[in-house]
Amino acid sequence: MRIIFKFLLPALICFSAACLAATDPAADFNSLVDKYFDFHFEFNPTEATQAGFHQYDSKLEDYSAAGRKREIAGLKDYLAKFERLDRSSLPPDTAGDLAWMISAIHSQLLELESVQMWRKDPDGYTSGVTNSIFLLMKRNFAPPEERLRSVISRERQFPQAFAAAQENLQNPPRIYTEIALEQLPDVVDFYRKDVPEAFLQVKDEKLLTEFKASNQAAIAGLESYQKFLQDTVLPHGTGDFRLGAENFRKKLLYDEMVDIPLDRLLEIGYADLHRNLTRIALPRSHLRVVEAEVIFEVGSDLPPSQAPFTVEQVAASICAGNRSAGK
Repeated sequence: MRIIFKFLLPALICFSAACLAATDPAADFNSLVDKYFDFHFEFNPTEATQAGFHQYDSKLEDYSAAGRKREIAGLKDYLAKFERLDRSSLPPDTAGDLAWMISAIHSQLLELESVQMWRKDPDGYTSGVTNSIFLLMKRNFAPPEERLRSVISRERQFPQAFAAAQENLQNPPRIYTEIALEQLPDVVDFYRKDVPEAFLQVKDEKLLTEFKASNQAAIAGLESYQKFLQDTVLPHGTGDFRLGAENFRKKLLYDEMVDIPLDRLLEIGYADLHRNLTRIALPRSHLRVVEAEVIFEVGSDLPPSQAPFTVEQVAASICAGNRSAGK
């Protein structure tokens, strides 16, 4: 009997541990988090590279509308799974992580479905693909030959990214297009100079030939995209860059977990601003600098005055200008 018990005891312990693990809410949460990030990195391989998950290094984001649609569907599926977990059964720190995960997914859905910078910001595409290359350059996490192969793989996917940009962009705000056009010449120089210089250690002629072809194609794609923005997008750019009160409220809630009503936040901000300005003993000659900042922030000038404005006048102008802008 003792012999039988001796052999059965380890099995019983293992079985009990397995049962406990299977019913442990924290373990269920951790398992779901692992699956979620597998999903997340499939749609955000550049972020995976930055986080050190290098199995995604050869992949580039799917910038197409169909890709966004698949990501949205997956996010909603995971949101439902996280929301089904019983927060009260979790340790306090894990319950906090659960709340953060739910907010983070809500934030991503807000961006993809409502804010939709992927339809508004031309620079999101050039900056996105370029960051995917930069992250492969800046850290020696693998031999240069291996990292260069990933650069080549990602550069070969640039045509799909720029084709998606041309399909997705719908009346961007003019300022967004202007910023993208201002940055593009330097982005092109990055591929002409910095990317090749980062891999001078590579001596494999076949690999260098492949890189030269992919890099030249990337430069040509960027120049073509620049022409598209200049000729097609910029002349008709009348879109609005403002988020709107409801989207801003949700961003505060999901990104910062701040649920204070916007009107109350403005009151708090104005009161704090006035309190700080009145406590700062600025020389009167310095108030002209403050006046310039007010003009920039509020978008309207202060009344003409021969003498520098007082701190009280500056604070009142900021408050009045912001209230006017909010109407």
